[in-house]
Amino acid sequence: MAMTFNQLTTQAWSIMYNHLQTGLYALSTDNIFSAYNDQLISNVGFPLVIIYPPVISIKNIDMKGQIKRASIGFQIDIFHKTAKDLKTLTDEVIDKLNTGYIVFATNKLRKIKDGEWFSSIDYDSWKYDTQNVHTYSIEVNYKYID
Repeated sequence: MAMTFNQLTTQAWSIMYNHLQTGLYALSTDNIFSAYNDQLISNVGFPLVIIYPPVISIKNIDMKGQIKRASIGFQIDIFHKTAKDLKTLTDEVIDKLNTGYIVFATNKLRKIKDGEWFSSIDYDSWKYDTQNVHTYSIEVNYKYID
């Protein structure tokens, strides 16, 4: 799917969503979402991955109004019931992001130079009813070049 300006947010999110649906934990439509709410923990269980809608910053538009360059940033929150499982799943998500270069590049998404491409932003844990919840948040940024 070639990304287009009028659907940049939707298409970028779909590329990320589809790419993360493989691996040890077999992430699927059953546990990847675009927003968090407490019902997910009680109704869906673990693991959970939340890919928030991307933040897009347009950098360059041509004379015809077509986007030539944009920055696309994702926040991804990963939830699991134990810290050990959370670390394993987080490593898997990071590896999928890092090794998915061809998938993203085919769709005109390129890594921003190292050091600005990926960052971990938060770790937290709490109790929900009788269930322990552990979460890790990461931020990943791409540049879109047409």
